Amino acid sequence: MKTQSLIALLSGHLAACGTVLWDGRFNDLESATDLDEWSWSNQVGPYQWYIHGDGPTTDYVNLSPDFKNPADEASTQGVKITLDSTAYWNGQNMRRTELIPQTSAPINQGKVWYHFSIMRSDVNPPAETREHQIAFFESHFTELKSGFLGGSGTDDPLLRWMVGGTTEWSTEFLPEVWHNVAYEIDFNASTVGFWHSTGGDDLKQIVAPISASTFSNGADWHLGVLELPRDGYPDEVEDLYFSGVYVESGCITTSVTGPASCLADSSLANPTEDLDVSSPFGYRYTYRALTTRLDRRLLADMGDVFHGEVAPLRNVASVLPSMPWQIVARAQREALERNGRNALGIGGGREPLFHMNIPGPVGARMCDEAILAAGRNVIRRSEALARERELHHPYLCSREALSSYGAENKARLIEVAKKYDPTHVFRTLRRAISTFAEDLLHGSG
Repeated sequence: MKTQSLIALLSGHLAACGTVLWDGRFNDLESATDLDEWSWSNQVGPYQWYIHGDGPTTDYVNLSPDFKNPADEASTQGVKITLDSTAYWNGQNMRRTELIPQTSAPINQGKVWYHFSIMRSDVNPPAETREHQIAFFESHFTELKSGFLGGSGTDDPLLRWMVGGTTEWSTEFLPEVWHNVAYEIDFNASTVGFWHSTGGDDLKQIVAPISASTFSNGADWHLGVLELPRDGYPDEVEDLYFSGVYVESGCITTSVTGPASCLADSSLANPTEDLDVSSPFGYRYTYRALTTRLDRRLLADMGDVFHGEVAPLRNVASVLPSMPWQIVARAQREALERNGRNALGIGGGREPLFHMNIPGPVGARMCDEAILAAGRNVIRRSEALARERELHHPYLCSREALSSYGAENKARLIEVAKKYDPTHVFRTLRRAISTFAEDLLHGSG
């Protein structure tokens, strides 16, 4: 019973702090024109892109490493959002350039943090004489605003955080200053809080969660800007800069360099129900294996090794290291080796064996070394424990796969291999899970 519980624990998802539910950091976009691939009939990429003027995309959106907070090491580039004289959408009298998350992840459920950094420049600044709604939800339960909001005077230099139309925080919106923001939204408790810092400083909670009409359908948060018209003030070209855009759950990442994104766009709440999310096309997997003789104490100690090595990965977004265990029982070995065959290539002895492997998904290049190192260390340390206790076994994977087919079928398969691989390309390939290809090429038994 204890062993079963330990297996379940080791194989389960690590509910890491700072799990990225949706990643909008522009790292996977080569240029702004990649946004044009999105449509209602082809909903691809990290963003819905339809709220903009009639000009080409690059009139309103541009990407560059120069457009990101330089302190954000997890973002390769940022975005410049532009309003010009053509930035009118759908016949409205408001200028709008807005991106909306394209995701089925639960970014509108439970407690989540909406992260982004924002900056304005001295060049093409947003007018202080007009109201700008920034990074807002459709219902405007929370948002940033800048510029003139009405009342006396003609302009307003402040950047404000608003809840339900009420200013809860403000600061002067100075040029070349990166403001790092996180909306702390609890959709269950109907509260929203505000985290903020500037430059490379860690986020701090500025406003504790307060009551709000938190509602979202998961596709109504607008990254960008909506500018209200105002008589007597003509349109000017205006730019806002954003970077470090993502939504996370679990707990807040306070570093400006947010969590790495290995499995973005999925909460992985139930990977058995959505294989396309838990094992998306294009991801790489590391796989390492070890076999020992069956010993309860050794299994428990190897479990401790696993937990120790994957602990640093808890801040890596949605990483799913696991430690699957397989028991090769005595009866299984006897069945596989009957009639002189040896399908698994284990050989020698009849004691039950314990086989484990350490698979790990690798999506973003920035995650590679951490995941690969953890896998190497788990196997290295576990093997050392097994050898020290004289419980190590050399079996790693299935070998001599053709032996189980019988002599006649084996000969036929070897001839098929020669026909389709006359130049023996597979000889240059690395040995994989079994020596199947090698047996075919060399005709070994």
